[in-house]
Amino acid sequence: MSLKKSLKSNLKTVFEAAVDIGSGFFLALLVQLTLIPYLFNIQFNTQQSIGIVFTFMVVSLIRSTLWRRFFRHRYKQKAELELLKNNYCNYCKRGYKNDNRNSGL
Repeated sequence: MSLKKSLKSNLKTVFEAAVDIGSGFFLALLVQLTLIPYLFNIQFNTQQSIGIVFTFMVVSLIRSTLWRRFFRHRYKQKAELELLKNNYCNYCKRGYKNDNRNSGL
């Protein structure tokens, strides 16, 4: 992958994460200010609501990042094992003695 494509992919990922987190922040703030006081009879001022929502947003960001890294690492390992398995099986099917490409002949 070229540097330009990699940078573009990274910027796209950052944009998607920003939209996800930003929309979650505003949706959670809306719920915190409108539904929570009526459902649980708990009153927060706007500053407290923003603090609570921000705290959960940070926790969610960390959680999401850790899960994403876990699955990316897992898929990468699985792909590498599958590649090794396929290469080994192809090598076995050809047979060691029949493989003259590496013998210099």
